[in-house]
Amino acid sequence: DYFERKAYTTASYSRCSLLTDYGEFLNRSNDTTIRKGIATLEDIALHAGSMWERYAAAHAIHEVKESLNDKTVNGVLSAEQRESLTKELAAILEQIITAEKSQSLQERYQDFQ
Repeated sequence: DYFERKAYTTASYSRCSLLTDYGEFLNRSNDTTIRKGIATLEDIALHAGSMWERYAAAHAIHEVKESLNDKTVNGVLSAEQRESLTKELAAILEQIITAEKSQSLQERYQDFQ
């Protein structure tokens, strides 16, 4: 709940840092917590006014997706949960990339693929 509250009330550079921390927290979380957090990060990645906040949220999602491939990072999830979430996060990232209007972020998002 801490990250959920702060994700919408923190601004500027502090928000970018918080979103990174949120992603790291989600890497060690259960399925329900990950899904809730990803929904928040997706909303910010699609709607934040600052391109850097959008990038930080999308990057956090990308990092969670990548960590799902490493059982030692998140031993809480079963192989089936990791596989399902990996597919869902890939689809969410594709949606974020497609919706992004900033050419600069479009270029940065190429590193996610």
